[in-house]
Amino acid sequence: MLINETFGDYAMDALVEKERRRARDLQYLIARISIFSSTFTLFINCLHLFFLVDKDLRKLAVFVIMLAVCICDILSAFVSVAFSMSRIVNYKTTEYCYLYGSLFNVELFRALGVVGTATANASLWLVVMMAAYRSLSSLFPMSNFTNTLGKVRTAVVSILVILLYHVASECFELYFLNGVYKRWDNDTCHLIEDVKTTKADQYMLAVHISRKEWSNTLNRFHGITVEVQIFLYVTFTILLLVAMGITKKRRSKVINLESAKKDNSTKLVLTMIIFYLIFQSFGVVADMVFSKLPDTSIKRAIYDWVDNVVSFLAVLHSSTHFFICYFISTMYRTVVKSEWNKWKRKKEKVPIITIKALTAKRTAILEFTGYSSLDPKSNGYISFSFMSIAWAPLHELLLALSTRQWAVEQSILLQQRDGSKCSIMWTLHWMINVEMDAPVHSILML
Repeated sequence: MLINETFGDYAMDALVEKERRRARDLQYLIARISIFSSTFTLFINCLHLFFLVDKDLRKLAVFVIMLAVCICDILSAFVSVAFSMSRIVNYKTTEYCYLYGSLFNVELFRALGVVGTATANASLWLVVMMAAYRSLSSLFPMSNFTNTLGKVRTAVVSILVILLYHVASECFELYFLNGVYKRWDNDTCHLIEDVKTTKADQYMLAVHISRKEWSNTLNRFHGITVEVQIFLYVTFTILLLVAMGITKKRRSKVINLESAKKDNSTKLVLTMIIFYLIFQSFGVVADMVFSKLPDTSIKRAIYDWVDNVVSFLAVLHSSTHFFICYFISTMYRTVVKSEWNKWKRKKEKVPIITIKALTAKRTAILEFTGYSSLDPKSNGYISFSFMSIAWAPLHELLLALSTRQWAVEQSILLQQRDGSKCSIMWTLHWMINVEMDAPVHSILML
């Protein structure tokens, strides 16, 4: 609940209102930017998820962890979009006091806060765990402990433990330490715009007075965990760089040096460190600075938009996981290229004419299968039997077709019994250029 602060100097009141208004304007701008960045992150991580569910990738513990990271990033990005949209709506809603809202909005904020914060924190710890696994597996490849860490079952158990811990921690903070309070008439009300009336029922989420000390202890614990997280991340990554250097020296004795140079994992792991530290350093520095300042309305107003910036950077950081995973993992890159090639083959469609020989009746049935992929694994062929004509050599058969206006200005591929392909070009003038003659009974239905 807001504390009623009295300033003897009117200029101080005006300064507070000016800073609060400026902070809200900046919040509005950050919210709009956050919507676009979170939407981009959602798209990138959904694409990332599409590749991670590949059967071959799910056999490896590292990619199982990355799959959990991706799902957490999707959930946190979705919550970020919801929060950003709510900030924009609240900015334009002048009937509520600053930090107050309807009961529905407050409860929705609390529920989404559990999901968003828990998944965001779990994602960061899962990345640390993945860095630890890669470091230990590179340094001690023959260790039984490393082999145990490399099992998918171990990865799944670790993921569940991390997720359950963070969900329980956020539920404890938002549902036990915090409560929903209704605003009383004598409570201070700060408005962005001058309005004559305000909503009668206004609520806010605040820490229970009797549990204030618990909340402060939990905040200090969160600050320590962030520092430990950064320390572990840098430590394991340095160990990984050392291990990769040792591995490179071993391989250089038995592998061509040129092929060893193609491994750019060291640079990409270093990129992970830089990205992680850049996106995390702003929040750490902000917490250190604001912890030294006295608790005033100006500090709380500025800290609101600082918190929004930290959330924005966290969402932006999660969008880099796809690119890091693509460049750092040859196996992941192979899966991406395989899916891309499948998509390209489906897009490369040609009209196919199928001829089925009925030698007993000396007739041939012609079927137009439409625009379909030449990929033998593709399905969904649409077949239309539209005519029956007398058996004849291939060029006479196609001549009969052209007179019935089935000519097209594209190449037609016919699969023969021996596996070779017969290419025929039809022009708009109904001229036929036959590259290979063949009797109808040698043509197979595709």
